[in-house]
Amino acid sequence: RGKRNDEFLPVTEEYLSSPDVKSILGFRPEIETEEELEKLKTQALIMNYEDWIKELPGEKTNAAEFFKTYNVKTGVSIPLSYSGEFLGVLIINYTQYFTTISHDDMKFIKTMTDQTSIGLYQAILFETIQKAAERERILREFTSEIKISQSLDEVYNYIHYKLADIFNIDRSIFVEVQHYAEEIGFIK
Repeated sequence: RGKRNDEFLPVTEEYLSSPDVKSILGFRPEIETEEELEKLKTQALIMNYEDWIKELPGEKTNAAEFFKTYNVKTGVSIPLSYSGEFLGVLIINYTQYFTTISHDDMKFIKTMTDQTSIGLYQAILFETIQKAAERERILREFTSEIKISQSLDEVYNYIHYKLADIFNIDRSIFVEVQHYAEEIGFIK
C-alpha cells in the first residue's frame, strides 16, 4: 500500500481523567481502507464497543484492537476540517462505562469542533507565515553576506555554516566543475 499524504501523525496531546486511564501518547492511528478514511473525514461516528464488535465479521481490525487495548466502552470521533481541508479527528473516549450521547450533545460537540477547526487552521496559517518570514529573513542575510565576501573560500565557508545551522546537516560539500574553476583562476 502506497503512502498517503493524509496518514495520521502519532498522538502528542491528550487529556486523561485519572491515572487509571491508559495513555495513548505516541500511538499512530492507522486507517485500513479508503472507505474508513472517507467516513472519518466526513461524519461524526458514535460507537458503543460491544455493539460494534458484534457487527464485525470474524476478522480483527485496527479499530477493534484499539478499543480493546485502551478499554474504550464508547467512542466518538468528529472530523476537523476547514474550507474543505481535512485537518484531523477529535476522538473522545469513555473508558469507565458505556454511555449514550444525545443528539443535543453531539450538536454541541460538533459546534465546538467547528470552532476548533477554525482555530487550528488559523494556527497553521500563522505558523506558515512565520516560517516564510523567517526564511525570507535568512535569505536576505544570506544574500547580503555572500555579496560582501572577499573570496570563494569565504562564500563556501559561509554557505556550509548556514546550511549546517539551518538544516542541522552532518556534511555539505561543493564540487566544482573544472572549466569553471579554470575560469576563476584566470579571472584572479
